[in-house]
Amino acid sequence: MSQFMLCESNNNLEDLACIKLKDYKANKNLFAKVVHEYLINKDLDKLWVLEDIDKYCVETQRFINEGIPFKNTKLYNLLYNLYNKCQCFILWYGDDYLELDSVTRQCDFFNLIAQEIKEPCCEIYIIMKRD
Repeated sequence: MSQFMLCESNNNLEDLACIKLKDYKANKNLFAKVVHEYLINKDLDKLWVLEDIDKYCVETQRFINEGIPFKNTKLYNLLYNLYNKCQCFILWYGDDYLELDSVTRQCDFFNLIAQEIKEPCCEIYIIMKRD
């Protein structure tokens, strides 16, 4: 996995394919650095990882290349449902998490993801904090 996603929510996100960060075993050091950078004073019980974000991104890019609109993909549907339950999203690629595009509005969040999915490298760099 190269694309990562961390989100903050007061809700249980297990039904949306997320795992609590404290229970997530892979990439612990990388997630700790991201939490330290962006979510230092947040309750770890409210932080979630979307484990298969890389798979969703690659699949979405393939669908878009086949002419399927972003709004008709599993990734869009999943992020749309998560958006209504989360206060913050952080998406980054590899260990490159320090220079993220920052947005606060839902339309900007989805437009930026759709734009970055279309790029050949299919890498998303974004932090979205809801007002």
